[in-house]
Amino acid sequence: MISHTLFRPVLPVLILIAGCTLLSVATEKAIPPDDVLHDQDVSIYNYEKYGVTILSIPDSFDFFYQPGNTATVEEVAQQRGYRFVINGSYFHANRSHAGMLKIDGRMYSAKIADPQLTHIVVKSKKQGAIRFVPALRYTSNEKQCALEFQTGPLVIENGRLARRLIQKSVNGPGAYRRTLLAMTDLKQVYFITVRAQVSLETLGNFLLRASVFSGKRLDVVNLDGGSSVALWAKDLPKLNFNQDARLPILLGVR
Repeated sequence: MISHTLFRPVLPVLILIAGCTLLSVATEKAIPPDDVLHDQDVSIYNYEKYGVTILSIPDSFDFFYQPGNTATVEEVAQQRGYRFVINGSYFHANRSHAGMLKIDGRMYSAKIADPQLTHIVVKSKKQGAIRFVPALRYTSNEKQCALEFQTGPLVIENGRLARRLIQKSVNGPGAYRRTLLAMTDLKQVYFITVRAQVSLETLGNFLLRASVFSGKRLDVVNLDGGSSVALWAKDLPKLNFNQDARLPILLGVR
């Protein structure tokens, strides 16, 4: 969850994983993953010493939204036949979506002006591709969109750090666990989970130097973070993190 009463900070703020900090990556040019795994059409790039896992996924991912959900991340995944699941976007204390959410033309919640929720993630019905559109100028087109949800802030835009948006957001400058959604100019889509507690500027600099994105123009938007961060992998249990969380919003890959 996020924003004023919505985001649950996690302490302490030391950004330390296995003796190596994300703060140290600013001087590095290309950072290779510790290992690369494959599960059918999903590739997993695991940066274990930085607490970062990056999944290259098909653009047909599911958006699970159920405010009354009482099942764990793992249970939802098993019930719905997902191979991979991460936590989704922000939610209020009553577990309803924070900001605009529209699925297949049905409006669940309206767009709001919030320095955290800077963008709308738009998923096309025909192409399946996603794009990140500034929330303030977004107008919905239900005939073309399968999914529209508000989140943020934007962390990287066209391969450059979005410092202004990060600094204006509620939780951007602080050190928290993170979940993010990314895409490249080649229309590749990525889930990113970060177990380290890190500011978005530090994390953005790390992602721009991650070898998985070398030679690609990258766009990255922040999803929910803190104690909501979760990852479940059916056949790669060593990647699992916080799979016992009970969350109302998840992103899944079958």
